[in-house]
Amino acid sequence: MDDAQSHLTVLKEMVPEDPQVLRLRATEATLRGNHGKARELLEQAHGKAPGTETALMLFRHYWRGGDREGALKFLEDWLEEYPRDSAARLELANIQLATGDNAKAREQYSRVLESDKDNFTALNNLAWLLRKTDTQKALEYAGKATEMQPESPSALDTMAMVLLENGDTARARRTMEDALALAGDSPTLRYHYAQILSEAGDREQAVAVLEELLAGESEFPEKEEARKLLARL
Repeated sequence: MDDAQSHLTVLKEMVPEDPQVLRLRATEATLRGNHGKARELLEQAHGKAPGTETALMLFRHYWRGGDREGALKFLEDWLEEYPRDSAARLELANIQLATGDNAKAREQYSRVLESDKDNFTALNNLAWLLRKTDTQKALEYAGKATEMQPESPSALDTMAMVLLENGDTARARRTMEDALALAGDSPTLRYHYAQILSEAGDREQAVAVLEELLAGESEFPEKEEARKLLARL
């Protein structure tokens, strides 16, 4: 940090208004906890040279600062002006997915693929979102994602759950076992595995997986669903 500060001091003297220097200064201010200063510097940089990198930094700053409505409006306005900015659109889609706005997330991921047909995240997440409503399209997207990253636990997890929705429990089970071989400590993957075992008729193993999972102290989004599945079994 001290070495970075010394170089940054020289840069501020040489090119104080350079957008990249302003972004560096904003990063420094953030690391020091001065979020107001960081926001001011990013807004200056964005005003001087609007671009994806600065726009995303500013969006994340607004979002983490609690101004979520303002953050979303900022990013949506940016995309109105630059509709082919795939990185910004992917950021918006990821936020919408994380906050449960699945319909909007589906729309944004689809638009990402219009300009970037091999975007792994868009393919994988869109497959997940479509798995119950358009199983064939979901299978197509999941297939592309796993071809691109065959050892991605996320892609394998999505593929397994898409296969489950397609009724191919045997292949879903094998695929999830491949995912668990790569990320066996993931509570979400273990819960999904229990779902697949249950659908495959292997009640005893499904119960064992759920009991072991719920005996631990890990928190995960599907914990209540896992309890309900165990109670049913």
